[in-house]
Amino acid sequence: MFCSRILLAAALAALPACQLGQAPATAGPIVILRFDNLSGDRSFDWMERAVARQLAWQLPGGVAMDSDDPAAERTRAADGRLVRGWVTASGGQVTVAAEVEHPRGRVARRETASGPDLIAATADLARAIEPAARPPATGSEEALRLYAETLDAPEPGRFAAAIQADPAFPLPYRSWVQYAAAHRDAAGAEQVLDLARAAGDRLSAEERWDIEAEAAAASGILERALSPLRSLAEARPDDPNARTRVGQAALAARQYEEAARHLERALDLAPPSPGVLWNQLGYAFALGGQREAAFRAFDEYQKLHPRQANPRDSMGEAAFWFGEFRQAKEHFEEAYAAEPEAGQGVALLKAAQAAAFAGDRDAAAEMAAKYFATHAPASAWQAELFLAEWDIARGEGNGARRRLEALDGPGAPGAALILAALSLAEGDRASAARRLAAGAGRAGGPSLAIAAFAAAGSAPPDEWSRRADRAFPSPLLDQTKRVALAWALLVDGHFADADAVLVELERRVSGGVTDTVPALRVWALAGQGRREEAARLNRFTPMLPIQTPSPFPAMTPRPRRTRRATGRDPTSRSSRRKLSRHGDMLEALV
Repeated sequence: MFCSRILLAAALAALPACQLGQAPATAGPIVILRFDNLSGDRSFDWMERAVARQLAWQLPGGVAMDSDDPAAERTRAADGRLVRGWVTASGGQVTVAAEVEHPRGRVARRETASGPDLIAATADLARAIEPAARPPATGSEEALRLYAETLDAPEPGRFAAAIQADPAFPLPYRSWVQYAAAHRDAAGAEQVLDLARAAGDRLSAEERWDIEAEAAAASGILERALSPLRSLAEARPDDPNARTRVGQAALAARQYEEAARHLERALDLAPPSPGVLWNQLGYAFALGGQREAAFRAFDEYQKLHPRQANPRDSMGEAAFWFGEFRQAKEHFEEAYAAEPEAGQGVALLKAAQAAAFAGDRDAAAEMAAKYFATHAPASAWQAELFLAEWDIARGEGNGARRRLEALDGPGAPGAALILAALSLAEGDRASAARRLAAGAGRAGGPSLAIAAFAAAGSAPPDEWSRRADRAFPSPLLDQTKRVALAWALLVDGHFADADAVLVELERRVSGGVTDTVPALRVWALAGQGRREEAARLNRFTPMLPIQTPSPFPAMTPRPRRTRRATGRDPTSRSSRRKLSRHGDMLEALV
């Protein structure tokens, strides 16, 4: 499974980004839980988070979690260690104690340290756990207290107070800029950057680059993170974490060759979690069109985790992407057999889609029914919607239409939405509007909003842009707005304008196997007569299920390719029939 399907903000937040210039971890990542305050004095509660954050900064591979539930965080630690503990303060002394738990849940060691303040005690504890621990992130207990208290109630002014108490303390800068990114607050991120620049030499160049990379998420422009992260990698060429971060950012920004280069170098440097990197390297190769290299990377991943489902799932996604649908089905079935509950059993649903694309609709229907009966019985009616979605994506729209029109009960609203999308793809806005009106109040979410927007009357590109601004005014809906605008322009035949919207959207949305942007660009490029570009992009655009049926394939009149040279499963000529008035342009890509 591809782990970077989300915006760069989440990808950056999930990394142990503060671990720059450190010695390699000796035993995988170190997941540090929130400590317990056993002093009996609630005024010391801030120390619970403060200890975890300081340890995460000091320990190689450290990641601070806000949870105090070891069972819930055990999977996050993966092949690394888990640290939990307690803190108390009395008589002018602070004592911190920790249990270090190895991957199999065994407590390997217990460490205790005391000092005149929390910073001194935590620093001694870090060195006891890992001799390569680096110095504390701050020497100011006031700054540390303000920062820890702010984590319980994030607010820009409180982050600013922590920075004012110690401008050399990098953690509040990072948390503030992550907060700004999560709220799409580009101005707030710029304010953090201004404070980081004003700190001058009190923050190292590496720390400023790191903050700048985090701020890129708030801007929504994926490429902006690459420049500071490249600088970090150049400054720390032998730091596996620096290489990992630039590789992951390049992967999110669709710079696949660069991503592979940095991820390979990170693996050479003995990183804390090599399995994760082999998986991401496999996707960098697959997205870049290098099939053999992708499967070699996934094989290495599987060697490290032979009993886990995810390596097989990744192989399945790559095989599906390269059109090897029967092999994809087998990989997904193996993943499901290894861990039936992983990802709520979604590997079984992926196997069903691979079977459908291999031409075995009966097996697809059987597996889809099993998936819903086992993992989502209350949503069993969705099985028919998924089957219809897959038929449409394969070019079998007529049969799907008949089944959807006959669908009644809980599945009817979703069926109406997909049928409306089919009408839109055929340029029939009036039929689409009637279907959407009939299903009003029964189906919702972004898909309905996009379909309803695209069903409005034809207009010049500038008017469509103004409509989009009115329909989706919130910055949090920016991605939905751009997708809706692109679809409306495509339905109207404004291909160059749609392509410009999609190119900008590509800069903002992380790539992945469920990414709809390349599929839409195929339509836009073909409409402009840029068939060679469309054909290259069309090679890697099949989408896999994300546990909710979608009308989007119906809104993308894109016949499935069938090439024996790439290992594709043969299908009949009917699978390449036109889905819309634009189908003749796409037929040339088959």
